[in-house]
Amino acid sequence: MSQEEEEDDEKTMLPHDVIVEILSRLPVASLGRFKLVSKPWNSLISSRKFIEMHLKKSSCHGEDSCKFRVLMSAYPAWSLICERLDDAGEDDGKKMVQLPCSDSVFSPFKEMTAYDDSCDVIGACNGLVCFNLEAEKAPKQSAIVWNPSTGEHRHVSEDWVESVVEIDENRPPEFDHFSAYFETFGFGYDSSADDYKIVKLTLQDDQSGAARINILSIGTNKLVKIWDRICGHFSCQCGLFVHGVLHWNLYKKGKTSNDGRFYILSFSFEKEKLEEQAIPFPNKDGTNTLPNITKLFELGGKLSVMAVRTSSDSTHSSEVESDHLIDNYDIWVMQEYGVPSSWTKLISVDVSVSSNFFPLHISRNEGILAVGFCGEIVMHDTKQKTCRALNIPSISERKGSLDIYCELVYSECLVSPYTIPNPNWREEEI
Repeated sequence: MSQEEEEDDEKTMLPHDVIVEILSRLPVASLGRFKLVSKPWNSLISSRKFIEMHLKKSSCHGEDSCKFRVLMSAYPAWSLICERLDDAGEDDGKKMVQLPCSDSVFSPFKEMTAYDDSCDVIGACNGLVCFNLEAEKAPKQSAIVWNPSTGEHRHVSEDWVESVVEIDENRPPEFDHFSAYFETFGFGYDSSADDYKIVKLTLQDDQSGAARINILSIGTNKLVKIWDRICGHFSCQCGLFVHGVLHWNLYKKGKTSNDGRFYILSFSFEKEKLEEQAIPFPNKDGTNTLPNITKLFELGGKLSVMAVRTSSDSTHSSEVESDHLIDNYDIWVMQEYGVPSSWTKLISVDVSVSSNFFPLHISRNEGILAVGFCGEIVMHDTKQKTCRALNIPSISERKGSLDIYCELVYSECLVSPYTIPNPNWREEEI
């Protein structure tokens, strides 16, 4: 190449920061191909700072580059493309279906027969999805952390940790003969330690409220055991990770059936402490009413709950005894995290319109994507207060040998489950 041609190439070459900005908005599949363009591009796309930059754009609500997916099933694998929600008509639903990656990456799920086909989803965080493995043949308290966008996965277990730290603070004598009766899990990211962690919360088999909390750090391969007390009844739902904190639905009985109260139990990785927050909802007459809370979920990056209103709103219980008593499902959103007075009712869905639905995602046009009782996919228009079914193959039509159903939202990203904790990654240059 002549000197003049080299000078012309330099003139037409885009500035480095412009290239970085363009690449950070591309899908994961494209970035995988562009890593082969040159060593500098491979180094750039593989750098921690670029991966975090791409994640932020993919998971930022309202961004043009946001890439949310609804993982409907891990095996057989398929997800929904959330960017196409607002444009999808009743007959265009199939265009939303996407296979996260090639079949070759699903080896951990194909091997589930060695674990008695026992695999339950715990949750998703920063594009990583965590599954709990429980079976006699599986390593004790083990899990799979998987990136559906890249196919990269990692097996973790309490049996394989390099160090165990047990903090005896708040441990009363009765813990010496600890017997579990209820277990729940949570998965999230600890920004203070730059590490992804799995929490196992175990309650004592009596009325003491004794609780043991195991925190498995994936990056450092470390297990921390702490102790606390919880008074109340859990839903069967795993912990929801929102705003850097895990949340569970908790119900406490009162002296009478009308005195029960619903709480949100939260766990902060940084504080390593459980905290409770009551859920007061404003009533029309200015008083507070506490309808039955059945689920916690995230909508638009905000903590949300589903409240069930029955034909008799005067009583509350930890469970709704019979579905035929349900009149409406109310979706409440905490507009300002940590501020109880900011709870706002987003939509009320009549049971005659959609029975037993579970919200998954809110679109840019404020439509709520939800899954019905039989796996049907529906869209609720919060402005027009209408509901329409999307012509998407239901879960029952995509069954395989294992049928690992998820129904959770994740962001398409490059984050690796093998990420090495580095609190100083923000100081790196790309």
